[in-house]
Amino acid sequence: MPLQSMYQLRFKDTNRPLFPITANVCTLGRGQGNTVVLDTSTVDESHARIVQHDGKLFLQDNKSQRGCFVNGKKVKYKDLRHGDMISIGNVHFEIVESEDTDLTSTRVSTANNAPAARSAVHTAATWRLISDSSWLSGKVFELQHDTTLLGRGKDCDITIPGNHLSRRHAQILRHSDYLTVMDLDSSNGSYINEVRINGEQVVRPGDRLRFDVYSFRVQGPASNSSAEVETPMLNNGKKVIDLHSTLQSIEALKTQEYQPKEWVTKPTSHGNRYHEVPVRKAHHSSLLWVSVLLGAGVLGVLGYIVFNI
Repeated sequence: MPLQSMYQLRFKDTNRPLFPITANVCTLGRGQGNTVVLDTSTVDESHARIVQHDGKLFLQDNKSQRGCFVNGKKVKYKDLRHGDMISIGNVHFEIVESEDTDLTSTRVSTANNAPAARSAVHTAATWRLISDSSWLSGKVFELQHDTTLLGRGKDCDITIPGNHLSRRHAQILRHSDYLTVMDLDSSNGSYINEVRINGEQVVRPGDRLRFDVYSFRVQGPASNSSAEVETPMLNNGKKVIDLHSTLQSIEALKTQEYQPKEWVTKPTSHGNRYHEVPVRKAHHSSLLWVSVLLGAGVLGVLGYIVFNI
């Protein structure tokens, strides 16, 4: 059998063993639902994720407060290579690429040695959305039913009186170890990790949902991400996008130019909206002053001609 590459995380804290990355998506954060739990106040509940695809490794920051650093440089996303040093809060670890002839045995061993708290036992009551934006920041919404309707309408399970939300904006379906979100043809869209969705797509613990300007961190039951996880199937037999949507969000970060934002309405407004600050604002200001000076010059010339006739 040919040798295959396997990535591992080697922590500077020697008390932590090497962590093999055997899943397609590995989440990192303080929350117990993450693949790698970093129990420190300098790390967000859902801080970042490492994505493995086609033999390559990517780091994606999850809009954390302190950010992610690769070799001392702050990044939103980054291709990772052997020897790269990652810093998340006060936790530091190195990417190690090794050769392994039997990845399956490694996966089984890791799963068997996992702590009981990280087992694949799921309880429906542990799914929740934690708001991290606008006037809702810090509010927790428990997903108590298999189907949760979110929108502006009073008949919704989660009602948010935002002017820019649709009356029935999105539907969240609860499964054992994942959620699916479906946008209900809303005007301003639904997003998973800042990628606008169409149809029904998978959401897992650590993902970030946004409905118009209202964003939420997804907190769910701990999952055994070291084991192979089969992509869920819809009733019509089609696979729901999971890893693909994560890769899309990385591509979006590569092409997206983040610009400063300013609020259109007061920060406490239920219909709080922001827009991008024009990049050429300073340039437009310069053109305005040039126009004023030229106008003054023309008026001066006309005045001189009139008074000397």
